[in-house]
Amino acid sequence: MNTTTNKQKLLWVGDSPNSNSGYSRVIKELGEYLNNKYNLTVFGINNHLSPYIERDYNVIDSLDATGNLGYNKLAMTISTWQPDIIIFLNDTAIIASYLSSLSNV
Repeated sequence: MNTTTNKQKLLWVGDSPNSNSGYSRVIKELGEYLNNKYNLTVFGINNHLSPYIERDYNVIDSLDATGNLGYNKLAMTISTWQPDIIIFLNDTAIIASYLSSLSNV
């Protein structure tokens, strides 16, 4: 738990709220609400493809050397930030790939 704000840290892994997909619409709608209850960070797929929009929560672009989904970057983000809660929202095959890549975290 983040002791400075007394909010649990929530990491949302899915399409960036700055992109234009069905999955991104979910975090666009829930982002402000979740950020009021939690210290929210979004690990945003396709963030680099969209115009930047200022949010009240942190959005990390998933793009890294492994590609658009950022498998190594996600593992590093989890190890560094140590979220209390992680939510994945995407196709099951992509979520399964993320979970496989996190076996050593």
